[in-house]
Amino acid sequence: VSASVNIEAPYELPEGWKWCRLPECVSIVTGKKDANYGTPDGKYLFFTCAEQPLRCDDYSFEGESLLLPGNGANVGQVIYYDGQFEVYQRTYVLQKIIESFSLKYLYYHHTQLMLRPFCFTCMLFLLYICSRTHISF
Repeated sequence: VSASVNIEAPYELPEGWKWCRLPECVSIVTGKKDANYGTPDGKYLFFTCAEQPLRCDDYSFEGESLLLPGNGANVGQVIYYDGQFEVYQRTYVLQKIIESFSLKYLYYHHTQLMLRPFCFTCMLFLLYICSRTHISF
């Protein structure tokens, strides 16, 4: 985490922990493929904004990731996936850039938010909030 980041800490952290903004901990990119890129018998999962992933013959992403549909009925859904995969151009991929950062923690945190009343609206703005969220690790 960059020492030049000036974040007002809402509370004190345990020794060895630091405050950072989410984009300092994870990369946030979108896929490059059209929704019709999928093939029925493909080897790899192809995540679009649909509820269930399709299949495809190759992959652009690999490793532990959080996937967020960027349009359609499933905006607000957060998918945790670890492996080789492809994504649609309107699907966001978050992958950690700081080894000690926990994508599973972020996944469970946002999944629990979805269980609370009125939090779906909060999830619609997740990508906007990402650049302003305080995360500790």
